Amino acid sequence: MSQALGAVVALVVIVLSIFLIMMGIYVFPVLARFDNTIKNIMKNALIMSIRHLPSTAVIVILHGVPLLLLLFSMEVFVRGVLAVLLFTVSILAYIQSKLFVKIFKNYYPRERTGDLCA
Repeated sequence: MSQALGAVVALVVIVLSIFLIMMGIYVFPVLARFDNTIKNIMKNALIMSIRHLPSTAVIVILHGVPLLLLLFSMEVFVRGVLAVLLFTVSILAYIQSKLFVKIFKNYYPRERTGDLCA
């Protein structure tokens, strides 16, 4: 029974960790763009991360590239850390900002084209 309970607890922890990572990716961009309470910022970040799952997956993969280098080989990571710090971080941040602009465009009020007073 303890192995089954351990497997269930491990599964719950993994699922919660995935949701926390997804929410964590969106919290600071949502905080920067929208004015809201902390509770609503976290709720909206989680909803946006689930609603825009393909973009969230791309952003998670972009964050995971340096970690994959580390897991592949410590020597590759040490040799590649200078290139990652000099070039890749800014490129990845630029790609992520483009994805966030595309995502957040859905949440801004649409501008009216016609004049109501005329």
